[in-house]
Amino acid sequence: MELVTYKTLPEWHLTAIPLALLERHNTKEGTYAQMRILQGSMTFVLFKDDGEQVFLECDSENQPPLIQPQQWHKIDKASDDVLCQLSFLCTPEDKFFKENDLSLPHSEVRYMATLTTPCKVLDLGAGRGRNSFYLALQGYDVTALDINAAHIDAIEAVKAKTGLAIKSGLYDINEAALNEKYDIIISTVVLMFCQRSTYRRYY
Repeated sequence: MELVTYKTLPEWHLTAIPLALLERHNTKEGTYAQMRILQGSMTFVLFKDDGEQVFLECDSENQPPLIQPQQWHKIDKASDDVLCQLSFLCTPEDKFFKENDLSLPHSEVRYMATLTTPCKVLDLGAGRGRNSFYLALQGYDVTALDINAAHIDAIEAVKAKTGLAIKSGLYDINEAALNEKYDIIISTVVLMFCQRSTYRRYY
């Protein structure tokens, strides 16, 4: 599997290693992690599904293994002279989302894109835009609407950073006041927030 690095953190001496790495923790969905030891040594611990701990003695000649997505692990201890650096990797198709701190697009949206050709799409309840940006990258004409102003601000920030052309704005599904026509409307985990009065009025 091809992996690309999307973030490399500064080099750490012993006292600079974040405390969170000394506790049992895991990587996110789609995120691989690689600790590189530049000098000194550390004891690395991998946790199996049954809770068993695998202790690995690592140094510059015997590097820690590549941590798989959602794999539990920790640094047990490190030598006083340790110098290390942590990098995060992902598949090429996920790099955009990792670089912009977005969740991966919904699996059903990915599947939909295999069945359709680029057209005019409304992402209703877009959140921070994970599905909107995925479709925009595929060439779709996307409008992203959400009731949360902070989510729209986040979309605008990614738009400014990447130059992707997505229309975005605030919208309350209970207003039911769409003025444009769309070829596809996607709405994941949204309609449950529709008020009963809205259902009675329109459905």
